Amino acid sequence: MPGGFEGRRAPRGEVWTSRRYLTPIVTPAVAVDGVVFSGKRVLLVRRRHAPFAGRWVLPGGFVVPGETLEQAVAREVKEETGIPFLPRGLVGAYSDPHRDPRGCVLSIAYWGTVRSARPRGGDDAREARFWDLSGLPRLGFDHETILSDARACRQRAQRAQSDALAPRPGPGRGEGRVQGSARVGSEAFKRTRR
Repeated sequence: MPGGFEGRRAPRGEVWTSRRYLTPIVTPAVAVDGVVFSGKRVLLVRRRHAPFAGRWVLPGGFVVPGETLEQAVAREVKEETGIPFLPRGLVGAYSDPHRDPRGCVLSIAYWGTVRSARPRGGDDAREARFWDLSGLPRLGFDHETILSDARACRQRAQRAQSDALAPRPGPGRGEGRVQGSARVGSEAFKRTRR
């Protein structure tokens, strides 16, 4: 290992030891998950291997050394579904030590959209397909939570986009009238008190 570190596998993560420091550092494995929307549908894959073999999950997997999280999620989605994926936003980091029965796995989830595509199962995914958001199967891992959070992220992004595209009232077109009405209303209130 670079920097004088010697690594050896531990049941709950990687143990790094150094001649300089006496305390070993135990790190969780790092994974990524991609939430890919297409209209009112979401992309899911059926797992080929344990844990949760045969169960539907979000496409994702482990980050390999030398790649960014964004590169990892794009690679994993492409490998498991055949669909090119460009993450649009971060959903969150999921760190429950028991979220994966294999050990402590930290997952960073991203969301994005694709117009239309024909997914195909690949790598460790037996099958890949788009599911209607109103009729989803039970998902493995904590992917129901991740999907719920991703839906909220997408809704916020859609609201922000529609707000940015909405016409803004300028002076004399809405704002002026509201202020004028408030002044008129205030004057009317004063006259009734006299």
